[in-house]
Amino acid sequence: MKRWLAATTTTFFLRFQRNGMNQSNSMKSTRLKKIFFSLFFVYLLLTSIIGTITVVFLVCEWRYTPSRKSDARSVPVAEVDLAPHLQPYTMFGPKRGVQLHDVNMPAMKGDTSAAPVSLNSHGFRYDELNIQKEEGTKRIFVVGGSVVFYGHTNETTISGYLEALLQKKYAPAQVQVINTGITGIISDQELILIVETLIDFNPDAVIVFDGYNDCLIPASFEQRLGYPFKFKELELAWYDSKALLQRLLALPFLSHLRAGSHFLRRFSPQRWSYVSYLRDVKAEEIRQNMPAPSAEAVAAHWLKNWRKMALFLQAQQVAGLFALQPFNQIDNTFNEQYDCMEAGIDALREEFATSEPPIVFQSYRHVMKEKMHLFYDFVHTYDEGNAHYANLLHNDLPTLK
Repeated sequence: MKRWLAATTTTFFLRFQRNGMNQSNSMKSTRLKKIFFSLFFVYLLLTSIIGTITVVFLVCEWRYTPSRKSDARSVPVAEVDLAPHLQPYTMFGPKRGVQLHDVNMPAMKGDTSAAPVSLNSHGFRYDELNIQKEEGTKRIFVVGGSVVFYGHTNETTISGYLEALLQKKYAPAQVQVINTGITGIISDQELILIVETLIDFNPDAVIVFDGYNDCLIPASFEQRLGYPFKFKELELAWYDSKALLQRLLALPFLSHLRAGSHFLRRFSPQRWSYVSYLRDVKAEEIRQNMPAPSAEAVAAHWLKNWRKMALFLQAQQVAGLFALQPFNQIDNTFNEQYDCMEAGIDALREEFATSEPPIVFQSYRHVMKEKMHLFYDFVHTYDEGNAHYANLLHNDLPTLK
């Protein structure tokens, strides 16, 4: 009996121990499964996050990277609206080799007809042009904003009318008067355009016809003197496009993964420290409505650029004609700026009085006083106004050798 009781008790405890071990093994198996699925979920989560970051990056790059396709194509005017595209040094300029169709630049009052506008491979509103000019050719560039660029046809722009006048004067020599006007350009960009681009074409003379944009841009669009038209919007677009990706890559767990990931090292937040700085520190400053600079400051900045252009042309043995453009007298917004500008022109005349080749400075502020009907807005004129400007420039342009 005792033996049976001992055997039964031993069997019971052995079975209990075996069941406990089976239960323990089952619990371990369940825990391992949970750990495995947790790790798998974390892996999927990280893969999704990195994939999302990649997609965001690619979308941002696609959205803010200019197309690599050739610009030599026809573009509807609705697409570009005569707006320039980004370029190095001058910040923006006309599209090159483009045909703009149905551009409404009225030839006369009441005219609603549209005409095509052609830009050559250099972005000039002129026929195709070789950098090397033919022997005996007299080459003149007209620099300025939309007033220089505009005209119903190439022949009825300021440069078109001026070329016809000078062709008669210098016949039988060939005369090229090239329209390099850029809508919205200011004197800082004109200076860069002359130094960086136009001088390579070996010009005999450069005409600068400007002033209004140097008053308008700081008063209405970009209060920082010397900053191009709507540069503020360009800054915000650049930094905002990088902001989301910057913040995602700065997450703590991605910082740890960065050490072992070529992708994350390549697009590390450290590479965009300047973006973070400007986004966090300067974005608010950029968005603020800063006060417009004073009339004296605007005039001084413009006159400084005129002087730089004149010194460069003088050093390059190129004749120059600098003309302060008129505006519609019904708008007196910039009278104070123009007063300061005209006062500074006298000092430039005195400084360059003995320049060889000649450098001429003129104010055309009041030349349209009796011709206000030729303006179709505050500063742009019909073709007849362009012809009037061409006659004035023809009379004031130094004689070319």
